[in-house]
Amino acid sequence: MRPAGASQRSDILPKYQSDFSRSSRDGRRKGRFAEVSNPQALEAKKAGQCILLIGALSMMIALLALAACGPASSAAVSTHVRPDPSPEALSSPSLDPSSKSRLEVRINTGEEEWQRIASYLRRSHFFAREGYRLSFPEHPAFQRITREGAPPTFEEIEKLREVFMQEIYDPTLYEAALRTIAESEPGLEEVLSRFEKWQSAWGFKTFDTYIVRLTRYGTGGSYCYLAGEIILRVEPDGSFGRGANPWHTIVHEMVHIGVEEAIVIPLQLGHWEKELLVDIVTQRAFGHLLPGYKVGEQGPRDLGSVVANADLDNLLVQLERWRQDNPSVGPRLLVRSSNTEEEWSRLLELLADPPAPMPNLWPPLPDHQLVNALAGNPLAKSDQERLRGVFEDELLEDEIVAHASRTLHPLDPRFEGVFADLRDWQSQWGFELLDEYEIRFTQFGYSEVDQGTGDIFIRVAPSYSAGGPFRLMIESIVRGGIMEPLVKRFSLDEVETERVVHHLSRYLLREAVPNYEIHGKVHPLDEVLTLEALTDLPAAISRWRN
Repeated sequence: MRPAGASQRSDILPKYQSDFSRSSRDGRRKGRFAEVSNPQALEAKKAGQCILLIGALSMMIALLALAACGPASSAAVSTHVRPDPSPEALSSPSLDPSSKSRLEVRINTGEEEWQRIASYLRRSHFFAREGYRLSFPEHPAFQRITREGAPPTFEEIEKLREVFMQEIYDPTLYEAALRTIAESEPGLEEVLSRFEKWQSAWGFKTFDTYIVRLTRYGTGGSYCYLAGEIILRVEPDGSFGRGANPWHTIVHEMVHIGVEEAIVIPLQLGHWEKELLVDIVTQRAFGHLLPGYKVGEQGPRDLGSVVANADLDNLLVQLERWRQDNPSVGPRLLVRSSNTEEEWSRLLELLADPPAPMPNLWPPLPDHQLVNALAGNPLAKSDQERLRGVFEDELLEDEIVAHASRTLHPLDPRFEGVFADLRDWQSQWGFELLDEYEIRFTQFGYSEVDQGTGDIFIRVAPSYSAGGPFRLMIESIVRGGIMEPLVKRFSLDEVETERVVHHLSRYLLREAVPNYEIHGKVHPLDEVLTLEALTDLPAAISRWRN
């Protein structure tokens, strides 16, 4: 999201790029640093947007930011700063038609950095509650806002943007980090060649273009396996928070991206199982390129032994055998953020039939003058056009939604105990536990489940009750699972249904959310929903109903 009237361009963005290409025939590096005189302009419209160059056939690193590079040199890189306010600053060089894959490392533009900061400022207390350490500009205007803790108003956001763009954003501050990446490149053509081999052998996910984006703000970093994007935060001194060699992190995250859909999600690997897998694969396959790379100490030893001794070109088959001997407990979970068009469609549906406000919950629709005026009324074409502009410029916070979705991993270890209990209820009294759920984070509406499709919508809110999105997801699964065996069978009304949902959820989350509270007035069902009743809940509710 960008504030109304905000420019999509950086005010100043110098150019800096280096060109590596690999022949698909002999694997030799064909070029080092080369200045591109007339690149094609590409402009990133929102924070987090990837630049995808279609038809890329070679492996290349394009470091886009600070300086125009001189002639090729294997010994050193000479740079100078050249201000350039034009969109060409986001250009990429023409590609060798014989090349095959591409890795692009660039700094965030001024506008991208501002959008990132603004998103975190609006929800700084959300990230603080989730345990994230955020980095903001060291400027009195920003320090005052972050110190006070309350989200800034729209007017304050506009003033901060002006301060940031005019006084703070300086692309030269990224120069040391970019040069470190360029000068320490370990032989990435070998890494990508191995990726391609794994892709053919067992479905390792690769991208025509990987994007590595450098930022100075927000959280420490992340990866997106859906887009092939890695975000690294640069420290003020130009170093990287996770170690002196940024390539340890870059290659590690690229392996994460490759195995997420091929191995991690299908085999339901837990967090530490996934980290151990990625660490051992990275160390075994690329340790000679990444001296000093260390494997973490956490994770199951039996899995570590399998990966350490496996044929990496046949890894999936060997891990499938391991999973058969060590079965997971719960259903398959897919977690993602709703995309722009899905959010737009959801907003229109809610406007056409606005949900009634519910106590103790955030309103289902944003508190905006135009939204309030259109809610519940037929939308003319002109209304939709006006609303679409407001939606994109003022309402849509896709980075916040994407970040919220990353706080809930489908293989969170807390799920294990929860799903064990749900499996028991499934066999004891017919709780409907699906084989697969898709959890979609959204800005609009309430958290809810479609039991027919297994779609769970988690509303992103400025604050949550204890347990946050994890609690909301479990409550949604419970709500869907009791619909047939309890709600419809005994004609439970909305209040009774929610009482059952909260009692069951509190039991399921007794370890994960020990401070789970049930709000509202005391209800007669409270005496029925005892620990002993949970093994045969239909019988207990039947006695109460009669």
